[in-house]
Amino acid sequence: IMGGPVVSGLMLQPGEELELPPVHLVFFEGGQEAGSNAFRRYVLENISPMVDGRPLPPPVHYNSWYGLGTEVNEELLMRQVKPSAEMGMEFFVLDAGWFAGVVGTDFARGVGNWRRVNGDRFPRGLEPVSESVRQSGMKFGLWFAFENAHRTSDIARQHPEWFWDIGSAD
Repeated sequence: IMGGPVVSGLMLQPGEELELPPVHLVFFEGGQEAGSNAFRRYVLENISPMVDGRPLPPPVHYNSWYGLGTEVNEELLMRQVKPSAEMGMEFFVLDAGWFAGVVGTDFARGVGNWRRVNGDRFPRGLEPVSESVRQSGMKFGLWFAFENAHRTSDIARQHPEWFWDIGSAD
């Protein structure tokens, strides 16, 4: 197995190093569910911190991606808060779709616009949703993909030195 970032034109001088984060691979037989379960077991048994000699289980959370995808807005999320709290969720995570540049179900062009909220979906910002979540006893989480950004996004234009342009089609 070989892997690495898709980069063209990167040249390291003698003695220079490019430090990359560790990668964990999990091999499994079966479909997506078998793979997900194998990965969760691996993380729990090999990466999770130990408390009293046992792995610390991950927190129970609601994530808007599963079921809603990018089709999120203030009104819809506000309806999810109370049932999530009643089921014992510890965290309420707003996934892709909250930031500017999301069009329909395509969030790729918005990745990197994390300082601007999608005003069509959240005209009052994220504060009403996050405040409702906190008042329900949960913690509010916000998804963003800090490891990449669309080439036309705010952050990629403001800090091109932070990104490798891998030449995607759009």
